Amino acid sequence: MVRIPLQKITQKNITFFLMVADPRLIVKVSKYGDANSLQEYQRPWIPKRVKEVSEFVAGESNLSEKEYDLVDSEPKKAMGLIPNCPLLNLRERLIVEEGDKFYLDLPEKGECFDILDGQHRLIAFSEEYIRIGNSEIYEMGFVICDNLTGNVKKEMFLVPNTKQEKVDRNVLLAMYQELGLFNKKNANYYMIIDALSEDEASPMYGKVKLGGKKVAGGISPTTLMSILRKSRFTDRLGSKEWRVQFNNLVEYLRAWDIVYHEKSSTKSHTLNKGLGVRYMFIMGLFVFTICDKNRIDWTTKNIAEILRKLRVGITDDEGTFNTSRENTVNPFSGESSTDALAEAHGQKLEEICGGDRYDIFGKRY
Repeated sequence: MVRIPLQKITQKNITFFLMVADPRLIVKVSKYGDANSLQEYQRPWIPKRVKEVSEFVAGESNLSEKEYDLVDSEPKKAMGLIPNCPLLNLRERLIVEEGDKFYLDLPEKGECFDILDGQHRLIAFSEEYIRIGNSEIYEMGFVICDNLTGNVKKEMFLVPNTKQEKVDRNVLLAMYQELGLFNKKNANYYMIIDALSEDEASPMYGKVKLGGKKVAGGISPTTLMSILRKSRFTDRLGSKEWRVQFNNLVEYLRAWDIVYHEKSSTKSHTLNKGLGVRYMFIMGLFVFTICDKNRIDWTTKNIAEILRKLRVGITDDEGTFNTSRENTVNPFSGESSTDALAEAHGQKLEEICGGDRYDIFGKRY
């Protein structure tokens, strides 16, 4: 038997306790059902999830999401810290009161606890799944309820599983940058996104939900990151230094505001939404090719001349951005349809802008 100190807490006339203990000891005396099976006060536990937690604790998991894993160096591994507390309910009278102090006399075997929350975290320390050695010191906090009734146990399960709001992925993206989890290219993308949001020279200034901030009609950094990674447009804009790429991107986006001037005054315009921005960035690859092929300087004025040909010769003619028309399929209904539209328009624009012998202004060189 092991005696563990407890800290008493009272809420709404219900007493429970905080405890610090080795989870390898606690899981041995906890009751839980078979994998993937229904339980009275818990959802089924999943072996794959338990294994993931075990690998995390052992320091074998990458800290960043798979989508953003490093590719030009070894991925940074998680330390394996679990600062939050599983919630347990005592099935037996094991709490001892001595004066104003409380203790739990933990037996070596039995089924002393129901796991009301945190079962995957706790089962990861069972003999079947544990990946750290017995000699390694690893303690966790636990919230201990003392012999709750059935309905209270169900409510204690519901609260942590329904009342918590998932962390905004845009906040996580900022943390990945701060922790240095991005490779060089993704780090550059994030710096460009940051500048698009915060630099007053940017046509997207104040329109990006950077760090999870609320922006009515704004675009999320995760959406922009996806667009940059998919289109690789900024990779074509000269130097590998993000500031140069950003400045060239600003030249390009300003041209869109000039040619599609109604975009600036209408928040609901397609080109202000995620798929509209995706369209512009993919089109940027074709505009860049036209400029490069015809030896045209990358300036807002020159890009605007190209985009006028896009507007007059293609998008106005097709009613591309008039998505409210009846009996018209919305080409911006998803990523695939948007990509296909941009590629089709880009190819048409290249044809309109001529071949090797002429630049887009019709001048021979």
